[in-house]
Amino acid sequence: MHSFRHTVASGALLAGESVDEVAFFLGHRDATVTRVVYIREIADARRRHMRRSRMTAEFGGALCIALGDEA
Repeated sequence: MHSFRHTVASGALLAGESVDEVAFFLGHRDATVTRVVYIREIADARRRHMRRSRMTAEFGGALCIALGDEA
């Protein structure tokens, strides 16, 4: 059961859910516990977000076309 709980929490964080929401979902008293336990997932999500932001800023519409997201 504990590994399932960890998998769900990690997935939520990696999908962009806020630490506060995940902490509430897990029943942690405050988000500090969640940050300590899931620090790697949080850091990975932040790095991924920054990388995607840089790519979007640099390549803009060309990136959307290459990914098939023409709007």
